[in-house]
Amino acid sequence: MNAETIHRFSHEAMHTEFEVYVCGGMREDAHQAALAAFREVDRLEAALTRFDPCSDIGQINALRAGEKVVISADVMDCLLMALWVHEVTSGAFDVTVGSLVDCFVEQAEERVLPVESDPVAAAKRVGMERLVIDVETFTVGLRSGTDCTAIDLGGIGKGFALDRAARVLEDEWELDNVLLHGGASTILAIGDGETGEGWSIGVGSQWEKLPGEERVVLHDEAFSQSGPDEQGEHIIDPRTCRPDRKEQGAWARCPSAAIADALSTAFINMKPDEIMAFCSSQDNVCAGFVPPGRTTVEWV
Repeated sequence: MNAETIHRFSHEAMHTEFEVYVCGGMREDAHQAALAAFREVDRLEAALTRFDPCSDIGQINALRAGEKVVISADVMDCLLMALWVHEVTSGAFDVTVGSLVDCFVEQAEERVLPVESDPVAAAKRVGMERLVIDVETFTVGLRSGTDCTAIDLGGIGKGFALDRAARVLEDEWELDNVLLHGGASTILAIGDGETGEGWSIGVGSQWEKLPGEERVVLHDEAFSQSGPDEQGEHIIDPRTCRPDRKEQGAWARCPSAAIADALSTAFINMKPDEIMAFCSSQDNVCAGFVPPGRTTVEWV
């Protein structure tokens, strides 16, 4: 089978580079479709960012105990996905770790929030159980008697944006053979790629150099990688309230980019037996991990 032409487009958003690869068709048509997808990413960034006090997340983070705020359907959907991953991983993923992230990760110049210097104080602001999420009224509140929170959707927001951008490409532009990624750590493949045999991608960072681990092939699914290679120890274990990863690297593969994004973050905080037990209990979820002292990826 002859390979189709791949049209590639990029866009800066969410402090990283998003890319769209469109297989086949006219380049100008593909370009217009990619622009529509990037507009969707920008729209979601405005709602999901915690660095804008006027965003939905910014308003939630400003709540005091007992207060609540109305949020958009998009933010509600993202929070409900985050809550699901939080529950099924027994708390290994938690979007309320923003104050702890500020303790351990140096803030970029354009960010306006102060850096939290006391991890003990910051830990008191962590825990999704402190939130009151009401899907009937589209409100999020903070339970009485709790400190303010700091939601950070960095572990799920890019994947969520990829899912929505893909929906634009499929539903509005009728494209059925595209690849999208947000900073290369989370990838969403639709269709079978340029050769008809799937989209072939790298597993990420140093692990691509290992024999037999160079590539994976995706068909209508998402793939996400988490680890310290590019950003240092930036992943916080919500259960210990410190950078306390159990794996050197972790991967998640499933139909949703948002879920894959969140699960790869959770997996790096989980022990091998926890990851294997989780995957055996879930349909359409696969994982990879490299335990400390190991140099090969174990796939389950």
